[in-house]
Amino acid sequence: MALEMRVYEELTAVDPKIMAGLTLRQMAVATAWLIVGGGAVVAMWLLGMRQAISWVMVLIAIPGALYGWVKPFGLRFEVYAKYVWAYRTRSRLRVYGNEAIWTIHNRETYEGKSLVVRKEADRISETH
Repeated sequence: MALEMRVYEELTAVDPKIMAGLTLRQMAVATAWLIVGGGAVVAMWLLGMRQAISWVMVLIAIPGALYGWVKPFGLRFEVYAKYVWAYRTRSRLRVYGNEAIWTIHNRETYEGKSLVVRKEADRISETH
């Protein structure tokens, strides 16, 4: 009987398991859940808000689950969120021309014109 062992192509793709099949990141999240969630449950129980305990626990659990377990496209969640944020906040305006930029640059240099970079607001007002 032959034993098979997975060999990773990239060593950084390996998440070492510390204890109980959890990584260090997942263990930290689980510990935070115990401390914060347990404190919230005890506080809400003593205040008599027993019906809302499950909703509060879900709100506490979602960010931790995203941080500890979710890896979209193999990236850690905070790296993925940074890329999504950069994509959503970048400019959507695309300015296209029919001539290559180096031909315009060369032509204006030979004609003796000064190369002045116009402000984006001026370019937008001309196109609309």
